[in-house]
Parts: sequence; C-alpha cells; structure tokens
Amino acid sequence: MRSILLITVILLLGFAVTYAGADSTPAIADRPWLNLTVFQFEQQAQQHCPQDAVVWAVASRGIYNVSAERWYGQTNNGAYACHRDADKAHYRANAARQ
Repeated sequence: MRSILLITVILLLGFAVTYAGADSTPAIADRPWLNLTVFQFEQQAQQHCPQDAVVWAVASRGIYNVSAERWYGQTNNGAYACHRDADKAHYRANAARQ
C-alpha cells in the first residue's frame, strides 16, 4: 500500500514540475531578439553588412548601442550585429545613452 502511495506522489510531483516548467519559459516567438545574427568581432559584422552600421547588441536586455555610445563593445554579455538586423529583431536603442 505504501509503495502505491509513494509512486502516486512521485508521479503527481513529476507532472506538476513538467507542467509548471512548460509555462514558465516563453517561446522564441515571445522573444524575437533571440533571432539576431551576432559576431564576436566588429570587423566580422561589418563584412556581413558593408552598407550598414554596426551596433553592440545585448540579447539579455533586447537593446543595442551605437559606436558613439559609452557601452559600445564594453559589456560582457553583448556582441556585434548589423543595425538593420537588430531593428528587424525588435531590439531597441539603449535609453540610457551616455
């Protein structure tokens, strides 16, 4: 009897964790900024889009910095990208421009 009760509890907990985990992670469609082609080096980005400006994109925040800004190329969690591509991926300009 105890083993049946234990198995039932384990199954219910497993179902609850699986169900909660499925709803807590947004789909990529909810985070379009994840669909951006990024580059480790500025020159790689410039070669990818020679007629466009290069920006420093920060995926965790969905923002970008242009070359004249303080944080361009300076944060640990960013990468270089083409300005038009960043706009298409719904990145927005950094509101805290310095």
